Amino acid sequence: MDAGESDAAVRRGGGDHFWLPGAGVCGMARAMSEAVHIDVAKTADLARLRLTPEEAESYRGQLDRILEYISLLGRVDTSGVELMAHPLGLMDSVRADAVVESFPVEAALANAPARVGDQILVPRVVE
Repeated sequence: MDAGESDAAVRRGGGDHFWLPGAGVCGMARAMSEAVHIDVAKTADLARLRLTPEEAESYRGQLDRILEYISLLGRVDTSGVELMAHPLGLMDSVRADAVVESFPVEAALANAPARVGDQILVPRVVE
């Protein structure tokens, strides 16, 4: 089953399944740590990390514990919980748009290393 099929399978499954790369669609009842182990060598290679065998083994254990914890979260009954996009109530924190006195040009340019008229002179970075 490829990623396109997995999305349809997840939708058809009513949310009781999830897609894991390399493993396909997995049931939530099955512990993720039993279903999948993260390939530490491949992940390190993708991140361009050089790990010693001891480091890789340490990370493997840590990642397995993370997957085990995530599987516990998958067992929580959320049937009565309303879906949300953000855990906090969203509000507009932007101040009202009002015309105010601007910062004086001379004060704004006082610490500029170089200037031309009322503008800061910067080195050319694009040729």
